Amino acid sequence: MPDGREVELVNLCSYQGDRCHEPSWEHSSSGLCIFHDHGNGRDDETARLVWQTARAKCFEPKADFSGWHFPKDEEGFRGLTFSGEARFAGAVFEDSVRFLGTVFNESVYFDGASFAKNARFWHASFSSDASFVKAIFRGEAEFGGATFQGKAIFSNAGFRHLGGFGGVIFSDAVDFKGASFRQMADFEAVNFKGDAGFEEVQFMKDVNFTRAVFGGYALFEGARFNGPPGFEGALVKQEHSAVLGLDPAIRHLLP
Repeated sequence: MPDGREVELVNLCSYQGDRCHEPSWEHSSSGLCIFHDHGNGRDDETARLVWQTARAKCFEPKADFSGWHFPKDEEGFRGLTFSGEARFAGAVFEDSVRFLGTVFNESVYFDGASFAKNARFWHASFSSDASFVKAIFRGEAEFGGATFQGKAIFSNAGFRHLGGFGGVIFSDAVDFKGASFRQMADFEAVNFKGDAGFEEVQFMKDVNFTRAVFGGYALFEGARFNGPPGFEGALVKQEHSAVLGLDPAIRHLLP
């Protein structure tokens, strides 16, 4: 160098998704940064640093957690507000994670995310589009009381335990096309204000649409049921709504 000083070269994270500009972590055998490496829950101090950084990013115009590995934490994103767009594409949550009362002011993407245990989104508020395409919920997916103002996309998502959507308000279209529910799918008292797509969904256990309100078209073409779904007290508004694609043996269960 012209001034004779040596420049220390910093190895950047080897994450293969969108380029990560974080330095590789000294404890990573794969050259990943502390946020992408699956060993970041090795001790409480390291896990705490990961979550402190994650919570601070909520205030950024774009909070990008693509491919992050989230270790165990008791608080998660409980009660926080994401100011801008949030991306969790391909993120891995190794333990139960809390989004209780979390507010997403812009679009949020959980495409391909993996939830090893319970994912708690109780009373979360999604002000814009929310995408969970191909997300895997290995524990209970708990969305009770959440509100979705924009489109909600759960196409090809996998629900290994309870898919709990009781009391959710979908103000725009919701898409579950190709999703699979290995355990109970609970849509009790859900308000589907827009179209609801359930094409090719596999319901392997009980399905509950008790007191659900269908304000748009509900599409069930190719959906597979293990037994008769519960439609007690469900309401299909007459002017701009209809339930289509149900087998006649099931269709008659609607009030």
